[in-house]
Amino acid sequence: MYTNRYQVKDLPQCVDCHAAKSKSNSFHTLHWDNLSCYTCHSQTYQNCGSCHGARKACATDPTSPSRSA
Repeated sequence: MYTNRYQVKDLPQCVDCHAAKSKSNSFHTLHWDNLSCYTCHSQTYQNCGSCHGARKACATDPTSPSRSA
């Protein structure tokens, strides 16, 4: 019996289906190899400010999720 779902052998990973996303925006390029997808994609509102507070670089980045319509 497992104590949590992450102990399941061969558990599907985000990159199993979404590997091509590694270069799809500046945030993926910067964090792809050092953060879990869930760091950003499990939060209610996904943008740099969710973790870093107001950052000028993110506010001016046209690929920022916070700037999308």
